[in-house]
Amino acid sequence: MRTYPVILSGGSGTRLWPLSRADAPKQFIDLLGTGRTLFAETLHRLPPSDQIAAPIVACNLAHAHIVEAIGREAGVPPREILLEPMARNTGPAIAAAALAVLETDPTGVMVVMPSDHVIADVAGFRAAVRSAAEVARRGRLVLFGIRPTGPETGYGYIKRRGALGDGAFEVDSFKEKPDLATAESYLASRDFDWNSGIFVMQAGTLIEELSRYEPEIATAASKAYAAADRDGAIVRLDPAHFAEAPGISIDYAVMERTDKAAVLPISVGWSDVGSWSSLWDIGARCADGNVLVGEAARSGRAILQDTRNSYVRSTRSVVATIGVEDLVIVETADALLVAQRSRAQDTKNAVTALKDAGAPEGVRHPRRQMPWGVEEALSTTDRAPPTIRRIDAGAEAAIALPAAPVIHWFATAGAATLIADGVREPLCAGEAATLVGVPEATIVADDGAPFEFIEVQATGDDRPSGASARIRVARL
Repeated sequence: MRTYPVILSGGSGTRLWPLSRADAPKQFIDLLGTGRTLFAETLHRLPPSDQIAAPIVACNLAHAHIVEAIGREAGVPPREILLEPMARNTGPAIAAAALAVLETDPTGVMVVMPSDHVIADVAGFRAAVRSAAEVARRGRLVLFGIRPTGPETGYGYIKRRGALGDGAFEVDSFKEKPDLATAESYLASRDFDWNSGIFVMQAGTLIEELSRYEPEIATAASKAYAAADRDGAIVRLDPAHFAEAPGISIDYAVMERTDKAAVLPISVGWSDVGSWSSLWDIGARCADGNVLVGEAARSGRAILQDTRNSYVRSTRSVVATIGVEDLVIVETADALLVAQRSRAQDTKNAVTALKDAGAPEGVRHPRRQMPWGVEEALSTTDRAPPTIRRIDAGAEAAIALPAAPVIHWFATAGAATLIADGVREPLCAGEAATLVGVPEATIVADDGAPFEFIEVQATGDDRPSGASARIRVARL
């Protein structure tokens, strides 16, 4: 009997602004400085084998190409990418994933995981999954409970009762995020675990319980999946039917109502990375209690004098701090965050203020993952900033050009073919293409290596003198 990883990739990531934003939330960011995104780490947590199927991913329409790209780079391409046409919380998304499992395996066990968590002990996690799968095959819906390390007020709690075997217990009750005194009482009782939001359950059992407690979700998900538009691994759930599903989490829809809920307590170095302070908690701290991440750390260009218990991260800039403590400092190409570490959860309020002011920095990254590679605006102040694009080897990029009199493309690496206005031209590093009044162009990178170029828009009508051609390629 096989196990099916189901990865939930939603969320806006506002608590980890400015690194995480709506168009590139935290699961698609290398938050730990390891060179891999949280999403890639999740893919590798349960890699495909004889017992474990390729993952099923549920995400929104805007992130499909990012999921595909990271899966390809990680060597763990999803078997299905379920695209949610609108946000409906976790209940409908998990229901659709269960239907995807049942389509080929009526006894399949799902391991439902958020894509933005950190688990330090991967071997311990895999062992826990095997134990939980045995419990799930006996008809239980298993939640991983995290053994508390302190009186945390930011998590929901699960109270245990009688043992079920394989390390699992019956669920006595679920508790909302408590105040400090209540959290301290939970910790003292030793009967409570943090709710991790990670589930292990047979797909068929979940659909049975969902049909019992929230039949509208089960029906809407079934219709949306049956009427989905499929293109390879991409499954676009039918929007009309999916919209009929109530927006309810799987916790409220099923887990807090069913008599089949079980909890399996684990201690695997888990964090939901809910704020910058949580990254300080799990980070590698120096003797002064500071966590230093990013380019300044790699290049040795961070100067921390008389600084203690702070989290400092830079993307490009030199960082110097003098006589401060308990701060979060995060620098990106277009934004800077400075906050008390105890107030790091309030970062979302700054994002709301930026959105209310119409500032694009609250939503968009200057660097964006595209279906064909990456593009990055090199300035955040210009109305038409220079942009660098990196086309993956062998990839094809159709690029809509801005309505500027003249566009210049300066090739900096690799080789490609430029196709525009019925013309095909080779374009190599050290060459420049000038495009006059061309609305769209396609770049096909050679197979050998990525192709990189910088796009600059002309500010005036500087058409090539004496040239009537709309496209011209020249050596620099």
